[in-house]
Amino acid sequence: MVKWSIELSEHGIEYQTRPAIKAQPLADFISEMTGAENRQITEWWKIFVDGSATSQGSGAGVIIETPQGDRLQYAIKFNFAASNNEAEYEALIAGGKLALAAGAKHLKAYSDSQLVVNQIKGDYEAKGSKMTKYLSYIQALIRKLEEFTIEQIPRSKNEEADQLAKLANSLTPLKSRTITLLSQEHSEVENIKEEVLTGDALPSWKDGIEAYLKTGTLPQDPKEARAIRVRAGKFTLIVNYTSGDFRNPTSNASTKIK
Repeated sequence: MVKWSIELSEHGIEYQTRPAIKAQPLADFISEMTGAENRQITEWWKIFVDGSATSQGSGAGVIIETPQGDRLQYAIKFNFAASNNEAEYEALIAGGKLALAAGAKHLKAYSDSQLVVNQIKGDYEAKGSKMTKYLSYIQALIRKLEEFTIEQIPRSKNEEADQLAKLANSLTPLKSRTITLLSQEHSEVENIKEEVLTGDALPSWKDGIEAYLKTGTLPQDPKEARAIRVRAGKFTLIVNYTSGDFRNPTSNASTKIK
């Protein structure tokens, strides 16, 4: 080292020792790089669905977009009577089942039905036995996924699925080789019994609101907790008392939200 210092001195070059690397910045750098390598990218699948019910019949249009960019088109003819809202639910169920069968674990659903989307989100109440069955069926389907989101989009952005739905219930021969035509004989909820819907296997969207109104309990997820607080303002907790123990007057009380 001394020899090199003498040799370099005539050129005005000075040797400087390498500064020590501080431990914490180095550890942070290694952690960041390791995390980037091991971080898994979520592969989202997308479905665009639309239901159609006319005097000629009813059907559904489903478009599936894979994480790799492939597009699968389905026109599904319903061989049973269905209202517009029922056809919308059937379309969403069909799209969800097809995506699950193809291997989807993270699913984004898009529909132009305001009623269906808001019932699934919990902003609208499902009224009537049929709508309750459809909502419960969807909730059971969602639990098979790791992540699920649903968004209402304008009809103008869902024209392709709408055309597929209309094609399914028309008598027009199918000429396109890129569209898969399917036929469905029965409604997905036709054979679901009422008691199944009230069991523990299919929790109601009201459970979180009722728990908050009764005990103030909220989910740990901040977004879900905030949503429940907002929705709870629209409901009233009604408690019906029967002859219970005077030491615990709520022991035989039943509650419902309205």
